Amino acid sequence: MRRVVDVGYVTPERDGGSIDRTAGQRGVETFALRHRRECSIRGVTLLDTARLRLRPFTLDDLDAHARLYADPEITRWLSDGPWLGDLARERSERAVRRFVSHWKACGYGVWAVEERATGRFLGQCGLNTLPGGEVEILWAIERDAWGQGFASEAAGAALGYAFDVVGLERVVALARPQNAPSRRIMDKLGMRWEKDVEALGAPAVFYAVERAR
Repeated sequence: MRRVVDVGYVTPERDGGSIDRTAGQRGVETFALRHRRECSIRGVTLLDTARLRLRPFTLDDLDAHARLYADPEITRWLSDGPWLGDLARERSERAVRRFVSHWKACGYGVWAVEERATGRFLGQCGLNTLPGGEVEILWAIERDAWGQGFASEAAGAALGYAFDVVGLERVVALARPQNAPSRRIMDKLGMRWEKDVEALGAPAVFYAVERAR
């Protein structure tokens, strides 16, 4: 079962140890009601699943995230990847800073994914606002953790948060046409193919799911 913990805004310079308020004290319902698509909430949220903890990124995650993006087998599926060498590190730092800023601006965003039993960093998963206003769900998991259902577990929690807490009506996802594992996850999430598009100069498939009525 997913556990949602609203922890208030955490500045990029501080870690989770500064958190001192729980969902029971502030109320997930209050968070959801106050959130509007204008992205006015300054908040972050922890999500616990059976095996994972999804927590907001901080600048302390730069090294761990750089290791994720240093693997071209991962970044070949991301935007205009793969990225190698200094470019991979640059793109990683840019991504983490964007994730932190997105949470601050919008009250939702991309989480760092950790294994609850060990605290091990596994990757990223969460919500990102696209040009034009649609919100996409995205994920990337360390290669040695592939095949264990972590991406599906994290994405399911993130999608539930998008609909149940943020109150989004629709969430989309993009993938390279040949990225069969990601397309299977989209299917598991109940997403359906809508169209073929071009993203950053490369072909992509565009999936979407709407909130259940």
